Amino acid sequence: MEEAHQYLASIPPPAHRRGHHAIGSNNETKDNEEAEDYQEEWDHSPQNDRVIGPGCFAKESEIRSFYEKPYDNDNTDDKIVFVLRLALGLLATGHCTVDVETTVLKAAAALRLPTPRLSVGHRLLQAQFGSAPPHFLTCKRDFVFSTLKDLQMLAEAVIAGEIQPHEAHVAVEVLNRILDTPLPYGWILYDLVFVGIGPWATVAAYYGSYWDMLGAICLSPVTVLTYRFCEKLKISHLEEILVPFNIGLVTPLVWRFCNGGQDLCHITPMYMGALVSLEGTEIVWAVIEILQGSIVHGASRLIKGLIQATSLAVFLVLGWQVFGRNLASEWLLSDLKGDTLPFTKGAIGSLPASVWCDETFPQYYPDYMTWAFVVGVYNMPLNILCLANVYIPVRDWVGPFIVGQVGLLSLGYLQFQCTPDTCELPEAIQNVLSAYAATWVAMLVEAVSGLPSPISVIPVLFIFAPGSSAVLAAVGRMHKSAGDLIDINTASWDALALAAFTFGAGIFLAEQTWKPLLAARSKARRQTARKTKVNDNDDDEKDLETTAVEGDPSANEPLAFDFDEGFHSPQTVVHGNGYRDRVDVARSFNIHRRKNAYATKMHHSSVAVG
Repeated sequence: MEEAHQYLASIPPPAHRRGHHAIGSNNETKDNEEAEDYQEEWDHSPQNDRVIGPGCFAKESEIRSFYEKPYDNDNTDDKIVFVLRLALGLLATGHCTVDVETTVLKAAAALRLPTPRLSVGHRLLQAQFGSAPPHFLTCKRDFVFSTLKDLQMLAEAVIAGEIQPHEAHVAVEVLNRILDTPLPYGWILYDLVFVGIGPWATVAAYYGSYWDMLGAICLSPVTVLTYRFCEKLKISHLEEILVPFNIGLVTPLVWRFCNGGQDLCHITPMYMGALVSLEGTEIVWAVIEILQGSIVHGASRLIKGLIQATSLAVFLVLGWQVFGRNLASEWLLSDLKGDTLPFTKGAIGSLPASVWCDETFPQYYPDYMTWAFVVGVYNMPLNILCLANVYIPVRDWVGPFIVGQVGLLSLGYLQFQCTPDTCELPEAIQNVLSAYAATWVAMLVEAVSGLPSPISVIPVLFIFAPGSSAVLAAVGRMHKSAGDLIDINTASWDALALAAFTFGAGIFLAEQTWKPLLAARSKARRQTARKTKVNDNDDDEKDLETTAVEGDPSANEPLAFDFDEGFHSPQTVVHGNGYRDRVDVARSFNIHRRKNAYATKMHHSSVAVG
């Protein structure tokens, strides 16, 4: 008991990720150590009222007021609270909007809610149940996969019937505890991960040199300090403006001292490495949503991704003008002949490079730096850092790590090993095949371990996604408008849309390949749950009610049950399927709560008769 309380005392309050979104609710109470304190929270008293879900300021009591009835034995309010909080939680931790809708509607049907209707967007969730008034709830999105895993498994347990409709209160309590669980990494470790992604990306993703990695090492802390500054001043919405501006401000200074005499094209992997975490996967995920039938949400996400890339390019160039004036003049002059000096200064000479170097692995690189070494070895640390960046616990790294390596090795082989006489394919087909291979393995991981496939796929998308190409295309357009025609990026939006579609199509096809098998497994799980529908806890409660209370002096004493000890015990937290143990603990808490109430009732009855 003492060890459990010491462990509980060491748990920090619900954490925030980079100051953006709180995974824990804003008005939550602190974790209490005694079951009697949880009785107050169970009663939903005003002082313990919590918001309905992450990213939403509507209170749970407001939602319950629509459904609580004096003689309602169906626990409708608990079911509604569970469904809405589950939807907001899944979206806030990184699930795709279409998958959120599908999962939550299945859970609502399993809980026997009347005619559930749900639409999940990027900022607004709309829901209605039967003839009740509709709910319009704000929502936010982030990547916190440690929580997403437990939420998805809890939803699947409800869908399969392992948690019955009359146990909706149990599902709500487990859901609350999952959302309250602290992040697996503290802010110091997370910042170190964030600093490490840029340098490794310059070599592993952008095939740069060690000098490029050194430059990215100098630039990555600028990214971390900027978003911490935004968090401190509560201006996180300006992060996508201030980060590229500061990177553009500092990169020319870093280049002057860390270029190693390289060609100016090597400045591209330097600053793109520092921006890799901001490029995002919006464009690819938009394609997946459109292919799944969510046209409006997918199209809006696609536009958002393109605007985001343009914003990064514009503010990068804006910051560049401070210390990068005419930085490219000497390089441009070396490529021009004759009286061309006026065309090497001013706007043309004050723009960052918009292209990668022509030769991916030039002769002056070390002999061991081949594509197989870079993709197979250098990508390992980058792969691990991407897993930590989205808060995947260490115990769950194996599956997503294998998925990332399979996808990256597949793409590397198709790009560098295939020749015109063997397996050379168009770039679009290379993207489709590599994305298909990675997602196919991710679906296999889900079938074997139950880890949702998006948790394995999204980290590798940080490396796959054409976000860097979109940023460089916008910078290249600025070069062209300034009159520069030498070594500029000429990619257009349709080329970027094609790249996004190819990755999205590969992911979508792999998911559809596994869909029948996963559906059959889910059906078998529901059938098993129906066969074992007998509730042992209810049987224990009935046995207790038939026992003579007066014959046992200790029966009138409060029954001690430490909810937190069971729910937050190391065994429960570390267990791979911790949600199952948490369901059992919540059920036990409910049983002991009812036993206390029954014993108290019998005690008062005997006193009154006496």
